[in-house]
Amino acid sequence: MSLTFECLPDEIIMKFSGDVFDILRMYLSLNERFNHILLDQRLHLLTDFLHINLHHENVDHYYSTHAFRKVSKELISVVGLVTDQQLCQCVQPLIGFHLRERYNKFGEEFRSNAEHLQNVRQQYSHVELLIANSELKRIFTDLQSRSLGVRSFMEYHATNFTKSH
Repeated sequence: MSLTFECLPDEIIMKFSGDVFDILRMYLSLNERFNHILLDQRLHLLTDFLHINLHHENVDHYYSTHAFRKVSKELISVVGLVTDQQLCQCVQPLIGFHLRERYNKFGEEFRSNAEHLQNVRQQYSHVELLIANSELKRIFTDLQSRSLGVRSFMEYHATNFTKSH
């Protein structure tokens, strides 16, 4: 029995073909099977392109968005060879959507961390706050001059901002 490339399982074809951009460039519009493989949500090719951690992100949310549907529709309708510029234009809305999602997520995390910081600071006495503020000022001043300051800040954070009274 001879084995042809067409007979290989979808996962093997995709996982051993290079990075996502190379895969899209190689297989896009090759035939209907490959177009469907490229957009199969179970293979997570588009989420891999965005470097989305499947364990930490709501992938179903991404797949249900207008941006994903639009890009999928455009990719599946490509006929003939696709240039790098065409491919970039095609996935650009997806990249923009992902950046907005990350921006919003980081904003939410920042607000949550700021609230947590305020809650922790409320547990400090006036004298402890003065000492903490002085130490933070010293550490941030160090950050301007050397990278060792980052380590100092992380150590300070671990010992002081996890304080529980």
